[in-house]
Amino acid sequence: QYYGRDHWSRAWSVVMAGSRVARGAAYGKTNANGTAVEDGQVDHANLFHTYLQAVAVDSSNSFDINGRELPFADPSSHGIPEILT
Repeated sequence: QYYGRDHWSRAWSVVMAGSRVARGAAYGKTNANGTAVEDGQVDHANLFHTYLQAVAVDSSNSFDINGRELPFADPSSHGIPEILT
């Protein structure tokens, strides 16, 4: 029933700047009250891919730890190209 601290936990903002982040970029839309996402919902996995891509790291890569292949980011997700240059 309750998420977070019970205040608009379903819609939030993130500020990003520098690297390949487009100046003035905005993505997504909330309802008139700012309490729910209406368009362009993303999650932490989308943001992590975007952070990596913003600094020119291929987020689809993986690395090896003692013979175990681990992805840089969630392979079932993707970045948000609309905010990158």
